[in-house]
Order: sequence, then structure tokens, then C-alpha cells
Amino acid sequence: AAKFGGAVDWHMATVEGVSYDSPREAIIAVVLDYSFSLGAGRDARTTSMLEDRWVYLEENWWRSDVPRSLGQAPQSEPSRLE
Repeated sequence: AAKFGGAVDWHMATVEGVSYDSPREAIIAVVLDYSFSLGAGRDARTTSMLEDRWVYLEENWWRSDVPRSLGQAPQSEPSRLE
């Protein structure tokens, strides 16, 4: 945000789709709606789509940056998809 001269305001995150690679692996497509300052009192509002990988381990869905192998648990707090 500092690159643009101000803070980012997050407006909404919307799940656009879920694609299962297997019953224990999914790719979640999310659209982020946000605005940021361009400086000189000007703001820009935009959306971006990202795809996030989730794995099901230990009876919870976890956001994952680990390889597709389910051999190791992610190193983060569990986040449930509901």
C-alpha cells in the first residue's frame, strides 16, 4: 500500500468457485474487491482474482502453500471452509 501512497481498504471477498483435485484437495477461486490511494486525493477501486489451495488434514480444511503431497501438515492455524 505504501507504494501507492496510502492504505488499502478491503471491501469484499467473494468465493467464485471451488475445484476439487481430490476429495482432500481443492482450489478456491476468490475475487477481492479493494481500493487504494493514488495520492493527491485520488483513489482507485479494483478487483483481483486469486486461486488459493486448501487441503483436508486432521478433520479440518487448511489453507496450503505446501506441495500437493499430503505428507506434511501446513504450518499455520487451521481455517475451516464452511
